[in-house]
Amino acid sequence: MSQLLPVGDVALFVEKNPERHDELTLEGLDIYQTSIKVNINGNYRCRTDNVYLELLQNVRNRSITPKDIELLETRLDDVVDDVEINSFASALRIFGSTYLCEKYNAFRASESGTPMLYLKPSFSVHCPDCEEKYYPLYLGVGFKISVTKNLGTKLGITNGTTGTIHSLVYKTSEQEPSFLVIKVDPGQYRGKGLLNSTDLIPIFKERNVDWCKHKQEFITVTEYPLKLGYALTYHKVGINIILLAHKLYFYNLMQACYKGSRNDIESERNQF
Repeated sequence: MSQLLPVGDVALFVEKNPERHDELTLEGLDIYQTSIKVNINGNYRCRTDNVYLELLQNVRNRSITPKDIELLETRLDDVVDDVEINSFASALRIFGSTYLCEKYNAFRASESGTPMLYLKPSFSVHCPDCEEKYYPLYLGVGFKISVTKNLGTKLGITNGTTGTIHSLVYKTSEQEPSFLVIKVDPGQYRGKGLLNSTDLIPIFKERNVDWCKHKQEFITVTEYPLKLGYALTYHKVGINIILLAHKLYFYNLMQACYKGSRNDIESERNQF
């Protein structure tokens, strides 16, 4: 599969540029060459909208024009009527940082009116610095979720699989659930489900190893490989559709792309 050129940058490995070939790039090339390749004969993103395709190409080439900005500004929230805005009430939100995602996910959980469980990860060693890196999980029946780990690649349960919480299963003496049952969204799971279903699967806690810089040792983090799925970062889903954007942030970011300055782009991201 051919990778699109990075925005305003050069590819990590280029055959005609051997001076950039260090150990890391050559190792990546070896992994690529030994992997299964899929040939894509066309651009399948927004393929029915040639105007938007041209705009994406301009972003990729750092050749944003005032006409592109004018087109994108037609989708800002102050020029879209209330009826159309309300039609996106249950749509996935895309944010520029994990913090904003977690904040919005927590908001959606709290306003649902559903009884919920506030569950923090557990750590083998107490370290405030490490614990700040991990967010708690809000669990409630019907909550949208996204899987954060490859649990069953051949079955379609991978990092990014979406669904809803079907139930929390407890043992009699436990204060926390032994496992969760999630209902996978259609078209993702390819195995047999619980209760003779095709979409109900159990999710158990997973142990992960992380490096603690403060204590200079490895620690074990135990948590469910899930996060609420009302919002994701654009790093997770890719910037393909931009709707209801914050006008000042969006305009300045596009202007930064237009100027061709990576520092300006990073500055605008950090202010969002």
